Amino acid sequence: MNKYNNTDSASNGPIRRTVSEASAGITLEDIKGKAFKGKVMLIKDPKGIKVAVTKELEVTGERVSDFVKDTGAIAGINGGGFYDPNGAGNGAFPDGLTVHNGEIVHNNVGNKSTDIVAFDKEGNLIVGQITADDVKKKNIQEAVSFLPTLIQDGKRGEFQDSRWGVAPRTAIGQKADGTIILVVIDGRQATWSWGAKMSDLYNLFKEYDAVNAANLDGGSSTELYYNGKVINKLWNWAGERYLPTAIVVMPE
Repeated sequence: MNKYNNTDSASNGPIRRTVSEASAGITLEDIKGKAFKGKVMLIKDPKGIKVAVTKELEVTGERVSDFVKDTGAIAGINGGGFYDPNGAGNGAFPDGLTVHNGEIVHNNVGNKSTDIVAFDKEGNLIVGQITADDVKKKNIQEAVSFLPTLIQDGKRGEFQDSRWGVAPRTAIGQKADGTIILVVIDGRQATWSWGAKMSDLYNLFKEYDAVNAANLDGGSSTELYYNGKVINKLWNWAGERYLPTAIVVMPE
């Protein structure tokens, strides 16, 4: 595992995909690579993707299950990064830019460029770097901040596996037809799944024909909640983590 972690090459062998569930507008697939297992959710309607923000911003975060229930969503994954100025470890402060319903609800970077995972009014996924001033200019409705960008306008993003290592991952992408691709990959569980490199994520999104894709917060935050339960294997021994944001899938 250490040898795999310290090389800049993705896991060898094809990624196996198996449809585990399908309903109106949503398809859930199990995925398996050489060193990881995970879930992929495909959502036909990109306008159904929203950012959920903790009700007690700068006080305490919420679990992904809480975000899904509070918003009436169908499913949800963990969202952007966060910081902990008071050492409380309760997920109260989202990092970078956070946008909901077209308004900036939290900003700790001023007008400096920050890596973004965002959706505009047409449901287009926007990745890469933007500033706070770009939110209105680009009609951004929903956004969180994290990195790296994996694919931007069909081209590979700039990232190195050696920086990111192997870990549980959460990521999001979009096909040319608008279909949203949510990815969660379990990790740090020796008898189940080691985790993925960024190049593994990149190759996975290319297999799903993504034209834009970006990494989200991972590690012990990695989670996919669907049909009233957590459907991936959490790395966090304490269960769901308290977070400032989530990305949720709203019903049509």
